[in-house]
This record gives sequence, structure tokens and C-alpha cells, in this order.
Amino acid sequence: PINDKWIFKGYIDIVLKNKKTGRYVIIDYKTAPSLYMWERRLTTEASYQLAFYKYFWSKKHDIPIEDIDTQYELLFKSPKKTESCVMSKPFKISTRKMNNALKSLKGVLAQIEFAQRFNKFHGTNNSQTCKFCEFHNTEHCIGV
Repeated sequence: PINDKWIFKGYIDIVLKNKKTGRYVIIDYKTAPSLYMWERRLTTEASYQLAFYKYFWSKKHDIPIEDIDTQYELLFKSPKKTESCVMSKPFKISTRKMNNALKSLKGVLAQIEFAQRFNKFHGTNNSQTCKFCEFHNTEHCIGV
């Protein structure tokens, strides 16, 4: 639970445990045409996904957050001969990044709660996320 009103729901691709060290690693698979294009698309908000996974998985399983690492597994759609088809990219989530992610999440939830109280909702400015909305292309869709 995020609080008494909200529950975090996410789909972690894979979690591995190193039996020797006892550390865990949360892995998120991403596809991209190249490493360059993937790095261009990795925004602060996109990196929050791993921060949320790490934080909430830690809470759910009562595992110290410092015992959990995160990484991306990059799967290139059409790799060049000089690139691997799969590349592991460890992604360190600092305490600051974790706190920023949680602050951002709480801010978004506060906006939703405010909109619910006054029955005022506005669409996203991001057409990429619009297509994932449960109201996309329904009578409730207000679009971008």
C-alpha cells in the first residue's frame, strides 16, 4: 500500500537472488533500436519505474532496501554488427532518486484526489501514455 487509499501495482520482469551474497536484483527488460536511442528515451520519470519496484518490493517482502540492486536488460530490436543483442545496464537508485520518485508519486496522487473532489479531470500532455489509459477511446476519454 502507498497509503490507506492507494495500492501500488506493477509488473516486475524478474527478481534474482545471489545465494552467496544474499543480495537481490530487480531486472526490467527494455527494447530499443540501439543503445543511443535507449539512453535518449530514459527520462527521470522513466527511471522512477525501477525506484518504485525497488521500494515497494522491499516493503512487501520485508527486505532491506540496501540489499536490492536494479538493472535494465536492453534487448535491441535490430542490432548492428558491432552491438550485442542483449546488454545489461546496472542502474543505481540513490536515496535521493528514491525520495524524488516517491515525492512525485504522492504529488500525482494528490492531484488525482483533488480532481476527484471537484470532478475535474484533465488529459495527459503525453500521447505515449494516453494510449495506456483505461479510458482511452471510450466516452470518458478527454485525450491530449
